[in-house]
Amino acid sequence: MLQCGDKWGTCCNVDGECGTGESFCDIGKCQSGNCTFVMPSPTPFPGVPTTTMPPVSTPTPGGISPDGSCGGANKYQCKGSSFGDCCSLSGFCGSTTAHCQAGCQPLFGSCTNPSLSPDGTCGGTNKYQCKGSGFGDCCGASGYCGSTTAHCSAGCQASFGSCTTTDLSPDSTCGGTNKYKCKGSGFGDCCSASGYCGSTTAHCTAGCQSAFGTCTTTDISPDGTCGGTKKYKCKGSPFGDCCSSNGYCGKTTDHCNAGCQSSFGTCSTVTTSSKAPTPTGISTDGSCGESNGLKCQGSPFGNCSSGGYCGSTVNHCAQGCQKSFSSACLTTNVPSLDGACGASKGFTCAGGPINGQCCSASGSCGTTNNHCKTGCQKNFGTCK
Repeated sequence: MLQCGDKWGTCCNVDGECGTGESFCDIGKCQSGNCTFVMPSPTPFPGVPTTTMPPVSTPTPGGISPDGSCGGANKYQCKGSSFGDCCSLSGFCGSTTAHCQAGCQPLFGSCTNPSLSPDGTCGGTNKYQCKGSGFGDCCGASGYCGSTTAHCSAGCQASFGSCTTTDLSPDSTCGGTNKYKCKGSGFGDCCSASGYCGSTTAHCTAGCQSAFGTCTTTDISPDGTCGGTKKYKCKGSPFGDCCSSNGYCGKTTDHCNAGCQSSFGTCSTVTTSSKAPTPTGISTDGSCGESNGLKCQGSPFGNCSSGGYCGSTVNHCAQGCQKSFSSACLTTNVPSLDGACGASKGFTCAGGPINGQCCSASGSCGTTNNHCKTGCQKNFGTCK
Protein backbone atom coordinates (compact mmCIF):
# COMPACT_ATOMS: atom_id res chain seq x y z
CA MET A 1 0.00 0.00 0.00
CA LEU A 2 1.30 3.45 -0.92
CA GLN A 3 2.17 5.77 1.97
CA CYS A 4 2.01 9.55 2.27
CA GLY A 5 5.26 11.42 2.78
CA ASP A 6 6.34 14.88 3.79
CA LYS A 7 6.08 16.30 0.24
CA TRP A 8 2.26 16.15 0.10
CA GLY A 9 1.50 15.71 3.79
CA THR A 10 1.65 12.66 6.06
CA CYS A 11 -2.11 11.96 6.40
CA CYS A 12 -3.95 9.77 3.89
CA ASN A 13 -7.68 10.51 3.82
CA VAL A 14 -10.54 8.12 2.98
CA ASP A 15 -10.38 9.20 -0.70
CA GLY A 16 -6.76 8.06 -0.92
CA GLU A 17 -5.27 11.56 -1.06
CA CYS A 18 -2.28 12.83 0.94
CA GLY A 19 -2.43 16.10 2.84
CA THR A 20 -2.52 17.90 6.20
CA GLY A 21 -5.19 19.54 8.28
CA GLU A 22 -8.48 18.28 9.70
CA SER A 23 -9.91 17.17 6.32
CA PHE A 24 -7.04 14.69 5.97
CA CYS A 25 -5.94 13.86 9.54
CA ASP A 26 -9.06 14.10 11.70
CA ILE A 27 -11.09 11.24 13.15
CA GLY A 28 -13.21 9.49 10.52
CA LYS A 29 -11.39 11.19 7.65
CA CYS A 30 -7.90 9.72 7.89
CA GLN A 31 -7.13 6.07 7.05
CA SER A 32 -3.33 6.00 7.52
CA GLY A 33 -0.32 8.15 8.32
CA ASN A 34 -0.15 10.56 11.27
CA CYS A 35 -3.88 10.40 12.00
CA THR A 36 -5.32 11.94 15.10
CA PHE A 37 -6.98 8.52 15.43
CA VAL A 38 -5.48 5.68 13.40
CA MET A 39 -7.95 3.57 11.41
CA PRO A 40 -7.16 -0.14 10.98
CA SER A 41 -5.56 -1.13 7.69
CA PRO A 42 -7.99 -2.73 5.21
CA THR A 43 -7.80 -6.51 4.82
CA PRO A 44 -6.94 -7.56 1.21
CA PHE A 45 -9.47 -9.66 -0.71
CA PRO A 46 -8.53 -13.37 -0.92
CA GLY A 47 -6.70 -14.21 -4.12
CA VAL A 48 -5.97 -10.59 -5.02
CA PRO A 49 -2.23 -9.90 -4.99
CA THR A 50 -1.00 -6.82 -3.15
CA THR A 51 1.62 -4.49 -4.54
CA THR A 52 4.51 -3.79 -2.23
CA MET A 53 6.24 -0.46 -2.81
CA PRO A 54 9.44 0.75 -1.19
CA PRO A 55 8.64 2.64 2.02
CA VAL A 56 8.64 6.41 1.85
CA SER A 57 10.95 8.10 4.34
CA THR A 58 8.94 9.79 7.08
CA PRO A 59 9.99 11.97 10.01
CA THR A 60 10.91 10.26 13.27
CA PRO A 61 7.92 9.65 15.61
CA GLY A 62 8.02 12.09 18.51
CA GLY A 63 10.00 14.64 16.54
CA ILE A 64 9.06 18.18 15.52
CA SER A 65 5.88 18.25 13.43
CA PRO A 66 6.60 18.44 9.64
CA ASP A 67 3.00 19.04 8.59
CA GLY A 68 1.13 20.84 11.39
CA SER A 69 -0.26 17.68 12.99
CA CYS A 70 0.66 16.72 16.55
CA GLY A 71 0.14 13.92 19.03
CA GLY A 72 -1.74 11.07 17.41
CA ALA A 73 0.07 7.93 16.27
CA ASN A 74 3.36 9.69 15.51
CA LYS A 75 3.32 11.86 18.63
CA TYR A 76 4.68 14.86 16.72
CA GLN A 77 5.72 17.86 18.81
CA CYS A 78 4.63 21.44 18.04
CA LYS A 79 7.28 23.31 20.02
CA GLY A 80 9.89 24.53 17.55
CA SER A 81 7.73 23.85 14.48
CA SER A 82 6.78 26.52 11.95
CA PHE A 83 3.05 26.03 12.65
CA GLY A 84 2.92 27.22 16.26
CA ASP A 85 4.09 25.82 19.58
CA CYS A 86 0.70 24.69 20.97
CA CYS A 87 -0.96 21.34 20.22
CA SER A 88 -4.77 21.66 20.17
CA LEU A 89 -7.28 19.09 21.41
CA SER A 90 -7.94 18.01 17.78
CA GLY A 91 -4.21 17.41 17.19
CA PHE A 92 -3.00 20.42 15.25
CA CYS A 93 -0.21 22.90 15.92
CA GLY A 94 -0.94 26.60 16.23
CA SER A 95 -0.61 29.66 18.42
CA THR A 96 -4.21 30.83 18.84
CA THR A 97 -6.29 30.68 22.02
CA ALA A 98 -8.05 27.63 20.58
CA HIS A 99 -4.70 25.83 20.33
CA CYS A 100 -3.03 27.04 23.54
CA GLN A 101 -5.76 27.03 26.20
CA ALA A 102 -8.81 24.77 26.66
CA GLY A 103 -7.97 21.29 25.38
CA CYS A 104 -4.31 22.11 24.71
CA GLN A 105 -2.17 18.95 24.96
CA PRO A 106 0.86 19.80 27.13
CA LEU A 107 2.61 16.51 26.23
CA PHE A 108 3.00 17.66 22.62
CA GLY A 109 3.64 21.39 22.91
CA SER A 110 3.34 24.51 25.01
CA CYS A 111 0.10 25.60 26.70
CA THR A 112 -0.84 29.09 27.90
CA ASN A 113 -2.20 27.87 31.23
CA PRO A 114 0.91 26.95 33.30
CA SER A 115 -1.20 25.06 35.83
CA LEU A 116 -2.61 22.61 33.29
CA SER A 117 -1.66 19.07 34.30
CA PRO A 118 1.26 17.78 32.21
CA ASP A 119 1.20 14.24 33.63
CA GLY A 120 -2.35 13.41 34.74
CA THR A 121 -1.87 14.47 38.36
CA CYS A 122 -3.91 17.28 39.92
CA GLY A 123 -4.27 19.32 43.10
CA GLY A 124 -1.71 18.63 45.81
CA THR A 125 1.36 20.82 46.09
CA ASN A 126 1.56 21.49 42.33
CA LYS A 127 -2.11 22.46 42.13
CA TYR A 128 -2.34 21.18 38.54
CA GLN A 129 -5.68 21.67 36.76
CA CYS A 130 -7.43 18.88 34.84
CA LYS A 131 -9.83 20.83 32.63
CA GLY A 132 -8.36 20.86 29.14
CA SER A 133 -5.37 18.69 30.09
CA GLY A 134 -6.22 15.79 27.78
CA PHE A 135 -6.33 13.31 30.67
CA GLY A 136 -9.93 14.07 31.63
CA ASP A 137 -11.52 17.22 33.08
CA CYS A 138 -12.27 15.93 36.60
CA CYS A 139 -9.77 15.81 39.46
CA GLY A 140 -10.48 12.73 41.59
CA ALA A 141 -10.06 12.46 45.36
CA SER A 142 -6.79 10.57 44.82
CA GLY A 143 -5.29 13.46 42.83
CA TYR A 144 -5.53 12.14 39.27
CA CYS A 145 -7.36 13.56 36.24
CA GLY A 146 -10.03 11.50 34.51
CA SER A 147 -13.59 11.48 33.22
CA THR A 148 -15.13 8.47 34.99
CA THR A 149 -17.74 8.60 37.74
CA ALA A 150 -14.97 7.86 40.23
CA HIS A 151 -13.18 11.05 39.14
CA CYS A 152 -16.18 13.35 38.67
CA SER A 153 -18.53 12.63 41.59
CA ALA A 154 -17.72 11.56 45.17
CA GLY A 155 -14.45 13.12 46.26
CA CYS A 156 -14.04 15.17 43.09
CA GLN A 157 -11.90 18.26 43.77
CA ALA A 158 -13.85 21.15 42.24
CA SER A 159 -10.94 23.56 42.70
CA PHE A 160 -8.84 21.63 40.19
CA GLY A 161 -11.32 20.57 37.53
CA SER A 162 -14.95 19.93 36.67
CA CYS A 163 -17.26 17.94 38.96
CA THR A 164 -20.64 16.38 38.33
CA THR A 165 -22.02 17.90 41.55
CA THR A 166 -21.59 21.67 41.32
CA ASP A 167 -22.49 22.42 44.95
CA LEU A 168 -19.78 20.14 46.34
CA SER A 169 -17.58 21.99 48.84
CA PRO A 170 -14.27 23.05 47.22
CA ASP A 171 -12.66 24.38 50.41
CA SER A 172 -14.19 22.46 53.38
CA THR A 173 -16.82 25.15 54.11
CA CYS A 174 -20.51 24.19 53.96
CA GLY A 175 -23.96 25.70 54.27
CA GLY A 176 -24.07 29.47 54.70
CA THR A 177 -24.52 31.71 51.67
CA ASN A 178 -22.73 29.34 49.27
CA LYS A 179 -24.76 26.32 50.45
CA TYR A 180 -21.84 24.00 49.72
CA LYS A 181 -22.42 20.32 50.53
CA CYS A 182 -19.96 17.99 52.25
CA LYS A 183 -20.95 14.53 51.08
CA GLY A 184 -18.32 13.44 48.57
CA SER A 185 -16.21 16.58 49.00
CA GLY A 186 -13.13 14.78 50.28
CA PHE A 187 -13.09 16.82 53.51
CA GLY A 188 -15.63 14.66 55.34
CA ASP A 189 -19.34 14.05 54.76
CA CYS A 190 -20.75 15.92 57.79
CA CYS A 191 -21.41 19.69 57.93
CA SER A 192 -20.79 21.01 61.46
CA ALA A 193 -22.76 23.73 63.24
CA SER A 194 -19.87 26.09 62.47
CA GLY A 195 -20.12 25.42 58.72
CA TYR A 196 -17.15 23.15 58.10
CA CYS A 197 -16.98 19.67 56.57
CA GLY A 198 -15.49 16.81 58.56
CA SER A 199 -16.06 13.31 59.89
CA THR A 200 -15.49 13.71 63.63
CA THR A 201 -18.18 13.52 66.32
CA ALA A 202 -18.05 17.31 66.52
CA HIS A 203 -19.06 17.51 62.84
CA CYS A 204 -21.57 14.67 62.65
CA THR A 205 -23.67 14.95 65.83
CA ALA A 206 -24.45 18.08 67.82
CA GLY A 207 -25.42 20.95 65.53
CA CYS A 208 -24.73 18.93 62.38
CA GLN A 209 -26.51 20.51 59.38
CA SER A 210 -28.33 17.65 57.66
CA ALA A 211 -29.26 19.85 54.67
CA PHE A 212 -25.60 20.08 53.70
CA GLY A 213 -24.22 16.67 54.61
CA THR A 214 -24.65 13.44 56.53
CA CYS A 215 -25.54 13.50 60.23
CA THR A 216 -25.31 10.63 62.71
CA THR A 217 -28.39 11.64 64.71
CA THR A 218 -31.25 13.63 63.20
CA ASP A 219 -33.34 14.32 66.33
CA ILE A 220 -30.71 16.46 68.10
CA SER A 221 -32.00 19.98 68.66
CA PRO A 222 -30.89 22.38 65.89
CA ASP A 223 -32.25 25.52 67.56
CA GLY A 224 -32.19 25.08 71.35
CA THR A 225 -35.77 23.83 71.67
CA CYS A 226 -36.63 20.36 72.94
CA GLY A 227 -39.56 18.04 73.55
CA GLY A 228 -42.94 19.31 72.38
CA THR A 229 -44.32 18.28 69.00
CA LYS A 230 -40.91 18.05 67.31
CA LYS A 231 -39.44 15.95 70.14
CA TYR A 232 -35.95 17.38 69.70
CA LYS A 233 -33.34 16.03 72.11
CA CYS A 234 -30.73 18.10 73.92
CA LYS A 235 -28.01 15.55 74.59
CA GLY A 236 -25.16 16.27 72.20
CA SER A 237 -26.57 19.61 71.07
CA PRO A 238 -24.47 22.79 71.29
CA PHE A 239 -26.99 24.31 73.73
CA GLY A 240 -26.59 21.93 76.65
CA ASP A 241 -27.68 18.37 77.43
CA CYS A 242 -30.66 19.09 79.73
CA CYS A 243 -34.21 19.83 78.54
CA SER A 244 -35.95 22.30 80.85
CA SER A 245 -39.62 22.29 81.81
CA ASN A 246 -40.11 25.16 79.31
CA GLY A 247 -38.75 23.08 76.46
CA TYR A 248 -35.30 24.61 76.01
CA CYS A 249 -31.87 22.96 76.07
CA GLY A 250 -29.19 24.08 78.52
CA LYS A 251 -26.96 22.97 81.38
CA THR A 252 -27.85 25.28 84.25
CA THR A 253 -29.67 24.24 87.43
CA ASP A 254 -32.90 25.56 85.90
CA HIS A 255 -32.50 23.12 82.99
CA CYS A 256 -31.18 20.05 84.75
CA ASN A 257 -33.08 19.89 88.07
CA ALA A 258 -36.74 20.65 88.85
CA GLY A 259 -38.97 20.10 85.80
CA CYS A 260 -36.14 18.68 83.65
CA GLN A 261 -37.54 16.42 80.91
CA SER A 262 -35.49 13.22 81.02
CA SER A 263 -37.09 11.88 77.82
CA PHE A 264 -35.38 14.63 75.84
CA GLY A 265 -32.07 15.05 77.62
CA THR A 266 -29.95 14.46 80.69
CA CYS A 267 -31.21 15.45 84.12
CA SER A 268 -28.73 15.90 86.97
CA THR A 269 -27.27 18.38 89.42
CA VAL A 270 -24.97 20.84 87.70
CA THR A 271 -21.73 21.64 89.46
CA THR A 272 -19.51 24.53 88.56
CA SER A 273 -15.86 25.12 89.26
CA SER A 274 -14.90 28.20 91.25
CA LYS A 275 -11.75 28.53 89.17
CA ALA A 276 -12.08 29.48 85.51
CA PRO A 277 -10.60 26.78 83.23
CA THR A 278 -7.47 27.65 81.25
CA PRO A 279 -7.59 27.14 77.47
CA THR A 280 -4.84 24.86 76.13
CA GLY A 281 -5.01 25.60 72.39
CA ILE A 282 -6.95 26.98 69.42
CA SER A 283 -9.78 24.89 67.95
CA THR A 284 -9.17 23.44 64.49
CA ASP A 285 -12.47 21.60 64.03
CA GLY A 286 -15.08 23.81 65.71
CA SER A 287 -15.13 22.04 69.09
CA CYS A 288 -14.20 24.00 72.21
CA GLY A 289 -14.65 24.60 75.92
CA GLU A 290 -14.07 22.81 79.19
CA SER A 291 -14.38 19.35 77.65
CA ASN A 292 -11.25 19.61 75.49
CA GLY A 293 -9.61 22.88 76.59
CA LEU A 294 -9.71 24.38 73.09
CA LYS A 295 -10.65 28.02 72.48
CA CYS A 296 -12.36 29.78 69.60
CA GLN A 297 -10.25 32.94 69.82
CA GLY A 298 -7.83 32.97 66.92
CA SER A 299 -9.82 30.34 64.98
CA PRO A 300 -12.17 31.09 62.05
CA PHE A 301 -15.14 29.74 64.01
CA GLY A 302 -16.27 32.46 66.49
CA ASN A 303 -17.45 32.06 70.11
CA CYS A 304 -17.75 28.93 72.25
CA SER A 305 -21.33 27.86 73.07
CA SER A 306 -22.48 26.20 76.28
CA GLY A 307 -22.42 22.86 74.48
CA GLY A 308 -18.78 23.26 73.43
CA TYR A 309 -19.00 24.32 69.78
CA CYS A 310 -17.58 27.41 68.09
CA GLY A 311 -19.76 29.69 66.01
CA SER A 312 -20.97 33.23 65.49
CA THR A 313 -24.75 32.87 65.85
CA VAL A 314 -26.77 34.05 68.85
CA ASN A 315 -26.82 30.44 70.04
CA HIS A 316 -23.04 30.66 70.51
CA CYS A 317 -22.69 34.22 71.79
CA ALA A 318 -25.63 34.50 74.19
CA GLN A 319 -26.68 32.46 77.24
CA GLY A 320 -24.09 29.86 78.19
CA CYS A 321 -21.31 31.35 76.05
CA GLN A 322 -18.02 30.20 77.61
CA LYS A 323 -16.06 33.42 78.12
CA SER A 324 -12.71 31.76 78.79
CA PHE A 325 -12.87 30.10 75.36
CA SER A 326 -14.52 32.90 73.35
CA SER A 327 -13.58 36.25 71.90
CA ALA A 328 -16.82 38.20 72.31
CA CYS A 329 -19.62 36.73 74.44
CA LEU A 330 -22.60 39.07 74.81
CA THR A 331 -22.61 40.80 78.20
CA THR A 332 -25.71 43.01 77.93
CA ASN A 333 -29.18 42.19 76.59
CA VAL A 334 -28.16 38.54 76.50
CA PRO A 335 -30.83 36.49 74.65
CA SER A 336 -32.23 33.53 76.54
CA LEU A 337 -31.76 30.12 74.94
CA ASP A 338 -33.74 28.10 77.45
CA GLY A 339 -36.67 30.34 78.37
CA ALA A 340 -35.15 31.75 81.59
CA CYS A 341 -35.38 35.56 81.75
CA GLY A 342 -35.71 38.62 83.90
CA ALA A 343 -33.73 40.82 86.27
CA SER A 344 -32.72 37.95 88.56
CA LYS A 345 -31.45 35.72 85.76
CA GLY A 346 -30.04 38.41 83.45
CA PHE A 347 -31.50 37.10 80.20
CA THR A 348 -34.01 38.59 77.77
CA CYS A 349 -36.64 36.86 75.65
CA ALA A 350 -35.73 39.14 72.72
CA GLY A 351 -33.15 38.41 70.01
CA GLY A 352 -32.75 34.65 70.40
CA PRO A 353 -34.66 31.55 69.27
CA ILE A 354 -37.66 32.72 71.35
CA ASN A 355 -37.61 36.30 70.08
CA GLY A 356 -40.86 38.22 70.59
CA GLN A 357 -42.05 36.41 73.72
CA CYS A 358 -42.90 37.97 77.07
CA CYS A 359 -40.91 37.61 80.30
CA SER A 360 -43.22 36.73 83.21
CA ALA A 361 -42.91 37.91 86.81
CA SER A 362 -41.52 34.47 87.71
CA GLY A 363 -38.77 34.78 85.08
CA SER A 364 -39.81 32.57 82.17
CA CYS A 365 -40.48 33.41 78.52
CA GLY A 366 -43.87 32.71 76.99
CA THR A 367 -46.89 34.10 75.17
CA THR A 368 -49.79 33.54 77.59
CA ASN A 369 -51.52 36.26 79.63
CA ASN A 370 -49.57 35.08 82.68
CA HIS A 371 -46.37 36.03 80.82
CA CYS A 372 -47.47 39.14 78.96
CA LYS A 373 -49.75 41.07 81.33
CA THR A 374 -49.62 41.40 85.11
CA GLY A 375 -46.03 41.34 86.34
CA CYS A 376 -44.56 41.17 82.82
CA GLN A 377 -40.95 42.46 82.84
CA LYS A 378 -40.88 44.90 79.93
CA ASN A 379 -37.11 45.32 79.99
CA PHE A 380 -36.65 41.64 79.17
CA GLY A 381 -39.25 41.01 76.49
CA THR A 382 -42.57 42.06 75.00
CA CYS A 383 -45.53 42.99 77.22
CA LYS A 384 -49.18 43.52 76.34
